[in-house]
Amino acid sequence: MRKLLIIAGLTALIFGILTISTAQNDSMSDGNDTMGFPFTYYIYHGGKMDVYPPDLTETYYWKLLLDILFAAFLAVLGWTIFFKVSNRFRK
Repeated sequence: MRKLLIIAGLTALIFGILTISTAQNDSMSDGNDTMGFPFTYYIYHGGKMDVYPPDLTETYYWKLLLDILFAAFLAVLGWTIFFKVSNRFRK
């Protein structure tokens, strides 16, 4: 149970770091706001346009799920590497 909680915490931390570090906030300067790594799951179309789309925001929940699964994969990978390296130094 403890390992599962640590993996969930690492997943949330990695997901937050990846999202914040790769987010683009360009709507104030005729660009788009985007979030998500490796898949862009949120797009806000900002700035001046000739034809505005009916909905200025696009949210893809399946891409959000893939981003969370990617962060979980990185958390599990980091957890196993950490314990393999720490067990090697204990011997």
